[in-house]
Amino acid sequence: MKIIHGDTELRRRHLPHLERRGAEYFVTWRLYGTIPEEVLESMRLKAQSLEARAQSATQPPDEQERAARERKRLFALLDHYLDSASTGNDWLKNPDCLETVKQTILDQSDRASIDCFTIMPNHVHLLFLPIPPDTLRSVMKRIKQITAYHCLLLTNTTPPFWEEENYDHIPREGERPRITSYIIRNPVVAGLCNGWKDWSGTYLAEEFDGIDERGFLMG
Repeated sequence: MKIIHGDTELRRRHLPHLERRGAEYFVTWRLYGTIPEEVLESMRLKAQSLEARAQSATQPPDEQERAARERKRLFALLDHYLDSASTGNDWLKNPDCLETVKQTILDQSDRASIDCFTIMPNHVHLLFLPIPPDTLRSVMKRIKQITAYHCLLLTNTTPPFWEEENYDHIPREGERPRITSYIIRNPVVAGLCNGWKDWSGTYLAEEFDGIDERGFLMG
């Protein structure tokens, strides 16, 4: 289902997807088979309910804000599950796969402004701004298609490589620094390295400042 209002488009599959012209996106996508279906279905139902409350014009502002906060907590639970997973595919541990994904994202510089990303063993976080006429969907489709093709060859596995659906979020005003810190600190929080600069799968654009060696916001 697709709903268009002004410069905003809302699409629904298992998860809601909001696109807005000129918007920046925080996107998380994961390898195929990394979360049991029963766990995923429970999270999908909660996410759909929370998104409807957060976006509903009939809800009072405080209820919309509360729903948005709950949705963020739900995402944090999902991310923690991926970080601590002891089962499921972790093909991105392969240095060649990690480098393939990293270079493919950086190669999209003519289609998107890449602000930061982190490639974890079983999922990826990316903050970027599409360059028109490219969109959230077109940029993500290209990244996932190219990386899936090459990584399947590298790992000698059969499709699919990625889960089809992504988690995407348009940062609210003032939220960008917190998201940036969240992304680059993910390997540190997961216990994969001591400092964010130690993780080869992390990228932060040069124009970002105010981030200390631990990945925290300064000031």
